[in-house]
Amino acid sequence: MKGGGVIEAERIIVATNGYTSTLLPRLDVVPARGQVLLTAPIPDLELRGTYHLDEGFYYFREHRGAVLLGGGRNLDIAGETTTEDGLSDRIQQALEQLLRDVILPDQPFTIAQRWSGIMGFGSESKSPIIERVSERVGVAVRLGGMGVAIGIRVARKAVEMMGR
Repeated sequence: MKGGGVIEAERIIVATNGYTSTLLPRLDVVPARGQVLLTAPIPDLELRGTYHLDEGFYYFREHRGAVLLGGGRNLDIAGETTTEDGLSDRIQQALEQLLRDVILPDQPFTIAQRWSGIMGFGSESKSPIIERVSERVGVAVRLGGMGVAIGIRVARKAVEMMGR
């Protein structure tokens, strides 16, 4: 709640992912900013599926006739290990260069949107953490870059663990 407040609950599940270390610093969850851009729709765009490059540090796919492209965190791991939203010129320029040279060579495009989000990774493990941290508090965190893909499954396991 903005400005604080009290919420009463019988049981809770902390699902803050990349922000977990601010609430539960003992858990192995390291924040990592992911930057994304979306082009304006491109006529006759022929991208089918989801693509990953450079050991998964870049990904792209078609979204409503446009290209959704994210990644580049590997260009500045230390700088992107943060809970701060924002964009960096270095990474945004790298994303645009990838669009020009690899994804859309010789095809004009414009950028419609840019944003960032905070992911949660582990320093030792890539597996999500789904566990009780006390009798009435559970966590469902450390989804890495797979939050959208596995979030529902992780949430269901966490609810089951807490005993509905």
